[in-house]
Amino acid sequence: MVLYSTRFQLNGDIVVCENNDRVTIMTHSSIDDLNDVPVNRKAREMLRSMGAEPDPSSLYSVQLALWGLNEGQLETEASVWEFTRAMVAWRPERLMNFLMVDGDGKTYDPAGWETAETPVELALAILDDIERKMMIHFPWCASAE
Repeated sequence: MVLYSTRFQLNGDIVVCENNDRVTIMTHSSIDDLNDVPVNRKAREMLRSMGAEPDPSSLYSVQLALWGLNEGQLETEASVWEFTRAMVAWRPERLMNFLMVDGDGKTYDPAGWETAETPVELALAILDDIERKMMIHFPWCASAE
């Protein structure tokens, strides 16, 4: 019996079977796990430093990016703004896939996040990363605006 690209859940893990001889297990991450990644912890602290109470039900880095657009005087194309706004409601697995988080759920590394010293700088690094990944996943978006 040969299984090809079959997905099923086993004890909270997503198991992907490709052929009989290879099984890859991807850990099922929660939003709490993703928010525990260093860039998200930094985003949470930046939000708190501005008097905002971060919502643990969505990614802190996305919340900070939205703050940058709404309050931080950052500007971006309308498609990036709308896309970022939609990310608040995404499942952790979709966030991991889009942000290209490693399978361990512990590595999300937008360029410049470690050296960002202000909420605006970190929000800009996150927005730049979101826009770059939009172009990777959806290259036709670049020609839309």
